Amino acid sequence: MAVESAPMPAWWDPRRSRRTMREAHQLWAFIPHARIAPERAAEFWKRAMELVHEFDELPRSGDTVYGFAVGIYPTDQPILPPEDG
Repeated sequence: MAVESAPMPAWWDPRRSRRTMREAHQLWAFIPHARIAPERAAEFWKRAMELVHEFDELPRSGDTVYGFAVGIYPTDQPILPPEDG
C-alpha cells in the first residue's frame, strides 16, 4: 500500500534556514530533552495544556493563522553522566 504525503505549506522552502524563518515570524521551535520522572512529565503536560487552551481562546486578529504544536514523549536519547559539583 502506497503512502501519500501531504503537500507542504506554501511558506515551506527547504532552501530557507530556520533562522530566516524565525526572523520572518514563520517559525519558532525548540526540541529540548530532559530526564525526568513520568509524574513530573504529567505535571508539565498539565501546564502545557493550559497554554494550549490559552492559545485556543486568543481573539482573532492580524492576517496570519498560526499553528501551535506541543508534545511530551519518551525518547531514546542517552542518559548523560551527572554534572560535577
